[in-house]
Amino acid sequence: MNLKSWLGIVKKVAPAVLLLTPLAPIAPFIILGIEIAEKIPGASGPEKLEIAKAIARVGINAANAKADSPVIDPEAVDQLVTSSINAIVAATNLKVKVQ
Repeated sequence: MNLKSWLGIVKKVAPAVLLLTPLAPIAPFIILGIEIAEKIPGASGPEKLEIAKAIARVGINAANAKADSPVIDPEAVDQLVTSSINAIVAATNLKVKVQ
């Protein structure tokens, strides 16, 4: 499967994974982070994760700035961001595998 098709599945899987978490409002940032990270040639899995997390943090900061007060505590959800990105990638890979 090519990267474009794989990222298309990410865009469908991510909102479902994030729906019931405090990260739902920043789903577009998490999707964008995964997309950008996956397009970096030669990047390792941990490097891609850090890139995706950095972009997710931009989304958290944007959500907090828009609300004029912290709506998402970046420190409190750091592990959730990591787990969510890993879950989205794993679910996407599983979907690809069963197709």
